[in-house]
Amino acid sequence: GRLVGGASGFRDVGVQVFDTFQRRHLALSYAIMVSNGRRGVIDEDASKDVTARTMVSYVFSGEASDPHRQELSLFAWGQRGERDVGGVTAQRIRSGAGVHLEKEPIRIRAEIVYASGAIPAGPTPPFADQPIVVDPYGRAIGGYLQARVRLLDRARVGLRYEELHRQIDDPRALRISRTLAPMVEYDIVPRVRLQASYEKRWLEAPGGTPDARTIAASMGDRVAVQATVIF
Repeated sequence: GRLVGGASGFRDVGVQVFDTFQRRHLALSYAIMVSNGRRGVIDEDASKDVTARTMVSYVFSGEASDPHRQELSLFAWGQRGERDVGGVTAQRIRSGAGVHLEKEPIRIRAEIVYASGAIPAGPTPPFADQPIVVDPYGRAIGGYLQARVRLLDRARVGLRYEELHRQIDDPRALRISRTLAPMVEYDIVPRVRLQASYEKRWLEAPGGTPDARTIAASMGDRVAVQATVIF
């Protein structure tokens, strides 16, 4: 299967049931979603994606609706749906589990994720504007750890490490990517935040051809600047 364009921005069309139950400092949240599983608003087939998520939290302070509630949480989620990959019906499975701590002045989050089916394997040939190959049966596993601490009333610094092992079922196609990203955040006003980060990136092709290893070693670093406006 090949893709020539488009991107997933976690946008979908469907229905969702969710709620939070809290008794004193303990809270249990859940969400169940049934959706088209497509990037557009038109349903291309009768297949639907089913997504579920649950989280149990010890709440230090704050309401359930507060996006920065002071809490220690354990969470898990899973998603399953079908994709047509070059005429092959692939079972696309995604899942993850992690821990989240937010207690001023620190914020720490770690998660491990697993993927099976419909794995993007990069452009072939590996150059800009080439078709993206999709492996209908591939598997991947990865995770991240990030921490942030508030230095001043409006300023925070953080560090994030992430690692992904893609196509773990095929030693020749296995690719291992790693990223280490220090960052700084500053609140101009309560609803406007600036963030800057430097991403030190590595890509390895341990079982690949000499050309594949050379191309992987050419992975460059990246500088990112982002503005978040809440309205």
